[in-house]
Amino acid sequence: MTIIEPNKNKFHFSPLLTILIIGLIVGVLSNIYLYNKNVDSAYLLNKQEKHLQELEVINADNKNQLYKILDDRNFNEVVAELGLVKDNRPEYLKSHVAALAALFN
Repeated sequence: MTIIEPNKNKFHFSPLLTILIIGLIVGVLSNIYLYNKNVDSAYLLNKQEKHLQELEVINADNKNQLYKILDDRNFNEVVAELGLVKDNRPEYLKSHVAALAALFN
C-alpha cells in the first residue's frame, strides 16, 4: 500500500511576487531618502534666508554710514578728520593724444 503525503510546504515564492516585494522595498527606501533630502533642503534654505536677512541689515548699516560721510553737513568734519587740504590750483592728469595714438599704431 502506498502512503501519499500531502505537500508540506504550501507557500511557493513566485517570481512575480518576489519582484513586487523588492519593488516595494526599493520604493519605500527611495521615498525615505527623498523625504530626508527635502527636509535637509528646507533647513538649508531657511538658514540661508536668515543669513541673507543679516547681510541686508549689515548692508543697510554700511549704506547709512556712507550716506553720513557723504552728507554735505558733515563734509567739513570728514575733511578735517582725514586731514585733507583744499588745493586752489589742482593739476589734473593730462593725456597726450598724439603720443597715445603713436603707441597703438
